[in-house]
Amino acid sequence: MKYFWMSFVWLVISCQQNDRQIIQLQKQVDSLKTVIARSYKPGFGDLMNTVNHHFQELYRAGQTKNWRYATFEIHEMQEVLKKIITYQAQRKETTRLKMIFPSLQNMTRILKNPNQSDFDKAYNHIQNTCNACHKLTGYDFIKITTPR
Repeated sequence: MKYFWMSFVWLVISCQQNDRQIIQLQKQVDSLKTVIARSYKPGFGDLMNTVNHHFQELYRAGQTKNWRYATFEIHEMQEVLKKIITYQAQRKETTRLKMIFPSLQNMTRILKNPNQSDFDKAYNHIQNTCNACHKLTGYDFIKITTPR
């Protein structure tokens, strides 16, 4: 019987320690959730401005036939668009972004054996897709144009 009571006391003490650890861990989790909620998250417009910058650079790369730079810029655009999908998932506009990826993939394919005519057509297709997305999402006042 003595061993029973000793085991019982040990069990009670162990459970209390586990409860304290659980409470301590929950406080840490809650603290980390607060830190995450307050951390910087890039805005939709900020990221879209970055996409626009890379799109303009893509045009310049194509006009100078710097195909490696054009390939780099397409990759950069895809990367930023994926960031929008990650950081701005709650925005209704984000659901429409997927429509641009086939155009970007087409440009990537063209840049493997580039020529000016195919580049220009693919560039215009990307531009038209961007503007169609803007129209679908109620931002038709934002018009993507060819750099001058």
